[in-house]
Amino acid sequence: MPQQEKKIIEIGFQHLRSILGSQLSWDSTRELASGLNSYFDLNRAMVYVETKNEVRATQIDKIFHQKKQLGNVTIIANYIAPNAKELLIEQGINYIDKAGNISFKHNSIHVHVEGKLNQSETQTYSSKAFTKTGTKVLFQFLNQPELLNKPYREIARSSDVALGTIPNVMAALKAENYLTSNDQDRLELAKVEELVQHWCEAYLTNLKPLLYRQSFSSTSETFNQDWSNLTELEETVFGGECALAMDDTTIKPSTFTIYSNQKQNAVNSYFQLTPDKLGKIHVYDKFWKEITESKITSQLLMYADLMDKTQGKFIEKANLILKDIVTDIEESTNPSKILKAV
Repeated sequence: MPQQEKKIIEIGFQHLRSILGSQLSWDSTRELASGLNSYFDLNRAMVYVETKNEVRATQIDKIFHQKKQLGNVTIIANYIAPNAKELLIEQGINYIDKAGNISFKHNSIHVHVEGKLNQSETQTYSSKAFTKTGTKVLFQFLNQPELLNKPYREIARSSDVALGTIPNVMAALKAENYLTSNDQDRLELAKVEELVQHWCEAYLTNLKPLLYRQSFSSTSETFNQDWSNLTELEETVFGGECALAMDDTTIKPSTFTIYSNQKQNAVNSYFQLTPDKLGKIHVYDKFWKEITESKITSQLLMYADLMDKTQGKFIEKANLILKDIVTDIEESTNPSKILKAV
């Protein structure tokens, strides 16, 4: 067993043993041929263990299928993203992270520890690339990779941030190896899938909560029965489940995400909204400046909203969207690489 995996298991074992005591044991010399790393003995029962460096929400579907084949699997990782934890609990999958956050159920034993601070090893939200303003800039880069090679003033204008933000974001992306130069000395994005996932987490953590206005219900029969035809309000688009449903009519949204630059009175009037803390219509400020004819958000923002813990049931759909996003970005930033692959 590689030393890194052994070290991760050792940390997880010590966290769980500190609670369960001598009823839990582990022989570090044992390995499994099934692709899993090892197993713990818990009151003479085998608890399969799989290690990960980091766990993202997009990995949960694969982990769930593994659980269905093998039964009781415990994921031990250095870092588990918050929305990934929600999905692991929802799917009944045990986890332990490096900080000691635990969700573990086995027969009559239930352990839940949460609230211990743990950050991703590959990036932290203090990085200039993933702050509130950095997230807005990166949103533009991911949607328009050609913007990377434009003057800083143009990037700042497109992102609606101060000019001084841009060199800080660029430096952070380079430091974290998300930004490289090609043979023509032009900038292009690297580690695209990882970057999209980190942007998503930063957006949900650092920016989206600040955009939130209020939750509502609607008294309009049109909204409740035929909401997808309400697309005439300028600078207002649907996101999340709504955006997915407008692309796939088999989807029936249970929550409604609306981004708008209109004053709230105008939004309320158009959709006939009434403030409701338990309402399923959630309104957010539209934080990007581009005006398009589309009445749904970009795939990138659709993906982020679907990865929100409140909409985690669409993980499979979100994974397909992620693949499309990564392919589009890689084709835009490095078309020669795609041609060679073909």
